[in-house]
Amino acid sequence: IIVVIPVYNEGKSIYDLLCNINKVGVRNLALIIINDKSTDDSLDWINKFKNDNKGICLQVISHEDNLGLGGALNTGLTYCLKNYNFNILFTMDGDNTHDPSLIPNMINEINSGKDIVIASRYRPGAKVSGIPRHRIFLSYCARICYSIFWNLKGVRDYTCLFRAHTKSILDMAFPNKDEVILKEKDFLVTTEILRVIMKSGGVAFEVPIRINYSNKIEVSNMKIFKTIIRTFKVLLFK
Repeated sequence: IIVVIPVYNEGKSIYDLLCNINKVGVRNLALIIINDKSTDDSLDWINKFKNDNKGICLQVISHEDNLGLGGALNTGLTYCLKNYNFNILFTMDGDNTHDPSLIPNMINEINSGKDIVIASRYRPGAKVSGIPRHRIFLSYCARICYSIFWNLKGVRDYTCLFRAHTKSILDMAFPNKDEVILKEKDFLVTTEILRVIMKSGGVAFEVPIRINYSNKIEVSNMKIFKTIIRTFKVLLFK
C-alpha cells in the first residue's frame, strides 16, 4: 500500500500527518512524499519524522522548481507506477486535515471490489469544521455544479484528494507508465484525476470524512477566485 503526499510549505503539519498515519498501524505501507520546492521548514519536519521512525518506508522526491499540485501528482503517480508493485495507492493532502484513521475502512472497500474510494464531505456522518462559512458555501456550490455537468456515478465529493485507488484502475487510466500527464496544475487536478479514472470504467464509492481545518498550521495555498474561474472553464469546455 502506497500513500502519495504532495507537500508545499506545510511546515509542522506534514510531521503531524505522518505521525497520525504511523499510529494507524497499516502493514506493508510506503510513504512517497513529493516536496514541490517548499521554501519553509517542511523538509526539516519530514526528515525529523524519518529519523524518529527508521522502520518506516519513506521516500522524498524533491522538485527543483515549483510545479504545483498537478506537477507533484504527475511525479508521484509516474514514480509509483514505474517502480512499485502495489495493490492500493492513496493520495492525501499534506496539511494534516485528512484523518488517516479512515485508511483501514477505505482498504476494506477496495478489497470488496471498488476501484476508487473517496473520503467524502457529502455523505451521512461527514463533518467539516475550522473553515470560514464562505469557503463551505463555495465548496458546496462546486459540488452541485460538478454533479450537474459531470454526474459521475457514486461521486458527490469531486475535489477531496483523500482517495484510495487500485493499481489496475490506475494502469487503465494512465497506460503510459513512463510519464503520467495531468494537464491541470492547481487544485483542479483532483477533479481531472477523478474524471480520467471514471472514464476508464472505474467503480467509485465514498466514505464519510471528518475534516478539521484548524489542524492546518500554514495558510492555504489555494487562490480562491482563480480556482472559481478555472472550475467554470473545466465544467463548460471539457
